[in-house]
Amino acid sequence: YVNKLLPPLMQKFTESDNYYDDHFIAVLECLSNVIPALEVSFLPYAEVVFCHCLQLINDTLVTSINYQEHPNEYDPPDKEPMSVAHDVLYSMALGLKTHFVKFVTNSNLLFLLYTTMQDGSNLIRQTSIALYGELVALCYPFLSTSISEYIPLIVKNLDEHTDGVCNNAAWVIGKLCSVMGRDIQPYLPDIVQSFVHILRDPAVARTMHQTVAISLCTIFFVCPEVSIADFDVVLKNCCMLIRNVRDSDEKDLAFRGLCEAVIRHQEFNKNYFIFFCDAAASWFNIRPDLKDTIRNVVMSFKNQCGEESWSQFYSQFPDPLKAKLNDL
Repeated sequence: YVNKLLPPLMQKFTESDNYYDDHFIAVLECLSNVIPALEVSFLPYAEVVFCHCLQLINDTLVTSINYQEHPNEYDPPDKEPMSVAHDVLYSMALGLKTHFVKFVTNSNLLFLLYTTMQDGSNLIRQTSIALYGELVALCYPFLSTSISEYIPLIVKNLDEHTDGVCNNAAWVIGKLCSVMGRDIQPYLPDIVQSFVHILRDPAVARTMHQTVAISLCTIFFVCPEVSIADFDVVLKNCCMLIRNVRDSDEKDLAFRGLCEAVIRHQEFNKNYFIFFCDAAASWFNIRPDLKDTIRNVVMSFKNQCGEESWSQFYSQFPDPLKAKLNDL
């Protein structure tokens, strides 16, 4: 089907000389949906699509600058095609994986993202930050020399009033922690302050709370000495949120950080340890070494309590939770 469908689709793509035509935008949206499924089958078409998307983004930014500097002479640009172009590039990163890196390293994409991550449009920033997050996972060494310029832009977008933008920014910080390790430390005061503020806001969407909890617990893994006011309450919230996240590499790393934090904070153990147990029981397919870590945390708590206090504590657990914990 690739050989039947892609040539006519690509012909429509290359024939269009008007970025703002609805038919061209429809082709872009189609590509953004099919590329992740095609994976390396899309490689023969990748270069021309990549170059077109970069040209589209560049031209839109130039038009935007012209309008800002000479509003009486230029019309404001339609930014929808630029947003969809970001989606196509994001899909290429997802579908092509390491094959996408050569396009990134031989282009000015990173420079363009620096601009679009500051765009006035929430939708543009949302797609731009998502693409940057995929690049963090694919080619961090290439990004590392300029990372100090980009992290402040991501932190600035941790604003709970811009739902999709904030969610993507929080997700990217988790990605950065996983590749940077302790090098993320200089940026933690602003990041942690924003994360805690978001977690304490009951009006925030639950999905954003979950993303923030995963990224915050990833911070606990790479920088376990981080300090937060009312740490026990924050940890309780993280446990309640992570228990509803499906098994994934991100959850695995975050849970290791959660274990680190629980071990270090006796106030949490005194008040809210049942929430950690409940979160631990949320795993379906857990890696053996993480299972051992969780078991050690539970046994340490049990030993601190003493047999009698542990029996009283354990008797509060619902039967399904007891059954899950017995499997650990």
